[in-house]
Amino acid sequence: ELGHSCVFASEIDPTLRKLYYDNWGIEPVGDIKQIVSKNIESIPKHDILCAGFPCQPFSKAGKQLGKEDKERGTLFNEIVKILKYRRPKYFILENVPFLAKHNNEATWRYMENQLRRLGYDVDHHNYSPHDFGIPQHRLRIFIVGRINSLADFEFENIDLQKTQNIDVYNFIQDDPKVFRKLPKGNQECIKLWQRFINSVPKETKLPGFPIWSMEFGATYPY
Repeated sequence: ELGHSCVFASEIDPTLRKLYYDNWGIEPVGDIKQIVSKNIESIPKHDILCAGFPCQPFSKAGKQLGKEDKERGTLFNEIVKILKYRRPKYFILENVPFLAKHNNEATWRYMENQLRRLGYDVDHHNYSPHDFGIPQHRLRIFIVGRINSLADFEFENIDLQKTQNIDVYNFIQDDPKVFRKLPKGNQECIKLWQRFINSVPKETKLPGFPIWSMEFGATYPY
């Protein structure tokens, strides 16, 4: 929408590669580790690098192994190698917000130092789709960088686009051609959650963390 063109994409999962092609008409390559180690020159020159690296090692919901997770916790290093080789002017990275707090902020300091050593000015901020009128709560950290200086970039300009108005009906089809009907058990679960929400006093803030519906009717001790 801003007039750019995608010149390269990578996705390790074959099913998601097909989905990406169906959506965007671009065939992603496979494992980025293999591409970087054996054929990094196949990554074309580009102006903006966008990457979301695996979040499980840095999430509060996981084991928080960070870089010790050798399968998923080291993908950030591949991003650094690409930045060093191609030197794009900008980058935008995305992950879970807890990345900035992981391991008493040591993980973030390491990542920020790696990026600054390459000559990038770096900043970060948390956003969720629901901040911009999309009915989904998915808070994420967005890390932005530019070679030399971010002096003319401000997250405040993005904040100006926030809205409190979310119309879920803008995202629901009246007559969908492909759909799956919710099982009766799921429908009852949703109704139960609505009863729970309706029972919470209006002056009481609803929890901002996940609470799972499976806990209702659980037979094990809480």
